[in-house]
Amino acid sequence: MIFLSLYLCSSSIGGEYLQFDPNANLPDLINIATEKAKSERVPVLLFVGDDGCIGCKRLNLILDHHPAINDIITNDLILVKAFRGGASETVLYLSKLPKLPAVPHFYVLDPNGKLILSQGTEEFEFGMGYDEIKLLAFFKN
Repeated sequence: MIFLSLYLCSSSIGGEYLQFDPNANLPDLINIATEKAKSERVPVLLFVGDDGCIGCKRLNLILDHHPAINDIITNDLILVKAFRGGASETVLYLSKLPKLPAVPHFYVLDPNGKLILSQGTEEFEFGMGYDEIKLLAFFKN
């Protein structure tokens, strides 16, 4: 089940929208993601949100449908989606990271699971959506 959840999370960028699973065990997903990240020598992108968050849905659509962003995420990152509340294991894991001020939010982890970056998405906002050029620049770095 854990492998399936990670597989769905990492493949959701290919066009099928995956909901943020409130029952997922985030530490287990991160362990699987970091093992894959080590073998592929890429970082892990932890995308924290929830399905009631309009910004999360809008951001997810960009990640799914912007070809250049989709290509970077598919080839250069391991994506894990995390529900901001949910399972106690998830809440405990997120409490060890820098404070989550709002969702959506990105955490970038190295292949060993060490935090590289905590990135709010408000600087990418534009009108009622997100600035795809700013997002692309973020993902290229």
